[in-house]
Amino acid sequence: MALGDDLGEEQPAVAVMRGLGPTLDRWIEAVRPDVFLWAGVTAVATSVGLLASGRRQASGLVASWAPVLLGLGIYRKVLDTTRSAAYRSNLH
Repeated sequence: MALGDDLGEEQPAVAVMRGLGPTLDRWIEAVRPDVFLWAGVTAVATSVGLLASGRRQASGLVASWAPVLLGLGIYRKVLDTTRSAAYRSNLH
């Protein structure tokens, strides 16, 4: 049951969110998976450097980027796996 089913029409915010998924998939697919890994490692190293220089709040902010970047890398690998599996199933 979609959010707009009660009103008989789709809400504009729901329509925007439905269009956002394929757009993000195309953007993520354009970036190589190792870029996300290196961006995550760089975020951790930058965070450690900021912490060593006494900038504790900035360090915490930059450290919070690492799981997001690494998660995007995992999502990118899952996209590759599912698309290649679908391709292989069409070959038979």
